[in-house]
Amino acid sequence: MQNKNNFSTKLLLVLKEMNLTQKELSKLIDIQEAVISRWIKGKTIPANRSLTKLIKKLNLPLDYFEDTNNFYHNISNSNIGNNNTINDNTRIELLEEKVKRLELEIELLKRKK
Repeated sequence: MQNKNNFSTKLLLVLKEMNLTQKELSKLIDIQEAVISRWIKGKTIPANRSLTKLIKKLNLPLDYFEDTNNFYHNISNSNIGNNNTINDNTRIELLEEKVKRLELEIELLKRKK
């Protein structure tokens, strides 16, 4: 999960992209509109249960709200591979995935203009 402001930004982007209002999202995931408002304002982030509902109902990738800035760092420090290291092929795959995510984020930001 990422910090509140990054979550808020991504939630706003997906709502705009899907042409959903806070009220519609509230009904869709059965969460009070005031709670969604706090998410959008960056005051709070959803608990795991609410986040799971949000991801499923909006048909988002499971990692949509993860902090892309720390994605590679988090994977590099995990227990993948021998002796807690990852091989070059895996590193390349992870970087390619990060590039795809950043390209998607750029496209969403361009559409926001």
